[in-house]
Amino acid sequence: MVLPIEQERYRPGGERERAFPPSLALAGGWGYIGLKFLKAALCNGVHVWVLDPGPVPDGVDLAQVELVNDPQTFVELPASLYHLALHPHHRMPLLQSLLSRSQRELGLTMLIEKPMVPWDRPSECDEVLQAIKASRAIALYDFLELFDPMTQLILNHWKRFKDIRITEVTLARSKDREDPAIERNYKPMQPIQYQESCHCLAFLLFLLGHAGGGLTSPLSLPVSVRAKSLPYNSPCPELFPVPVDGRCEAEIRIGETDVHLLTNFKRGAPWQKRKTMRGVADGQPFMIEADYLEGAKWLRIDGVDQGCDPHGNSCENVLAELWRLVNAGEAKSLPSGIYPDAAFSRYIYILSSLLHQSCASHETVETAALSAHQIS
Repeated sequence: MVLPIEQERYRPGGERERAFPPSLALAGGWGYIGLKFLKAALCNGVHVWVLDPGPVPDGVDLAQVELVNDPQTFVELPASLYHLALHPHHRMPLLQSLLSRSQRELGLTMLIEKPMVPWDRPSECDEVLQAIKASRAIALYDFLELFDPMTQLILNHWKRFKDIRITEVTLARSKDREDPAIERNYKPMQPIQYQESCHCLAFLLFLLGHAGGGLTSPLSLPVSVRAKSLPYNSPCPELFPVPVDGRCEAEIRIGETDVHLLTNFKRGAPWQKRKTMRGVADGQPFMIEADYLEGAKWLRIDGVDQGCDPHGNSCENVLAELWRLVNAGEAKSLPSGIYPDAAFSRYIYILSSLLHQSCASHETVETAALSAHQIS
């Protein structure tokens, strides 16, 4: 992982020393993801400002949170880190304001929710990418598993080898988003290819990049996608004037790597974030198996359990690693590379769009290389 977590930062048994940003400005703090980050921050002594016009959820202690009602005041806060935990249709004004501020202030750091732009506005990907490139901001996207210590353990294991080839990958990520008894399900969402499959695709591209010595390798390979989907049946259908997909299954081939992907929000779907990778390292076969599900995390490398904390908090991992990156000085000259930055997120959006296109057309979709693919 390019955001390295040094092994010496782990105590025996997997407990990890953590340092967190002193303050967090959180837009969308009452949403599902926003609340998770709010709780992670407060549990670790982070001062939090929240911008969210919605009703304050039960269980939030306003004595611990500083509310901000004005967006202009919000973007001028002296926060160590901004998090735009907003749907893509709503985040653009704040993002533009923060990027404008970054022109006069080096090192403004922000974490941005996925997907990069709304699924039905693909041309905005390049607009956002160019705006971030032209700024002086540090902007990373919230693909949680790329910040997880389990991912770093995989990369640390691979450092023992000179030649790594990933031949077969299975990615299964699902949860019940149709159950009317779950409050979370009364929220709008993007088609599942952009809302949930994107996490699987980010993990895939991230690992392929590291195995190949950089993103240039997987980005230059031919890609084919054959996918099918089922519609999402929301308990609150009025939120969806345009129907969206709620289940996607796909066979993807990137170069010589075969990928089976399943993302499922349908009624009764199991709660899982499973991953399996097979390949060859210096001529020897390997197998990596993991589940990143909160409260039930585990990782096995060649059948050996790695002793990971099943209750490791994904939002804490992100906050800690972003702050480590800033403190290490790397963030001041963050190169485009195997980071979940805007360039990386644009490629994930492309892969999501290929999935969506294949589901809609019922045909195999191909591109000669992600690096040359035009978003339309």
